[in-house]
Amino acid sequence: MGRAFIHGWVGLPSQGEIYLEHGVPRQVRVDATAMVDVERLVDEIGDLTGLHVTLGPWEADEEAEEMEAAVHVHAQDAAEVLTRLAQASAETFYDRYHKPIETSDTDFDDEAYAHDVNAALEVWGLHWGQVDEVALRVAYQRALHQAVAEIATAIARQPTLKH
Repeated sequence: MGRAFIHGWVGLPSQGEIYLEHGVPRQVRVDATAMVDVERLVDEIGDLTGLHVTLGPWEADEEAEEMEAAVHVHAQDAAEVLTRLAQASAETFYDRYHKPIETSDTDFDDEAYAHDVNAALEVWGLHWGQVDEVALRVAYQRALHQAVAEIATAIARQPTLKH
C-alpha cells in the first residue's frame, strides 16, 4: 500500500516527470525538445507505481516548452486503482470523523464512490456504460470500509502519550 501515498509530481529516472494522485499515474510530461522513448517511460512509470500503463497522445503545454500525455492504467490493475483511491478517501473520512464508516454514513459512501470511480474511469479510459456499476460499487465500498477499519485499528494500537 506504500505506493498509494505518493501524490504529486515525481521525476522519472530517464526523462520527464509523472503526476500521481494517491499513487495512481495521471499525466506524464517531458521536455518538448527531448527524443521521447515511450517504451522506457512506460516501464519507469510501471516500476514506480506497480501498475501497467499506456500513454495517450502527446500535446504541447501552454508555453510549448514541454509535452504532456495522459496516462491510462490497464484493466488488469483495476482493483488496485480502486483500492488506492478508496484508501485516500478512507484517510479523509477517518481524519474528519475519527471512527470507522457505519451503515448510516451513506452520504460519504456515495460521495466518495462518485468521486473515486469517476477518477478511476478516466484513468482506465472508460465510460460508465462500459463497466458493471453494481459490481464496481460493491468492490469500491468493500475497499473503502476495509481501509477505514484498518486505519482505526492502527490508530487504536498506538500508545497514548501522558502529559
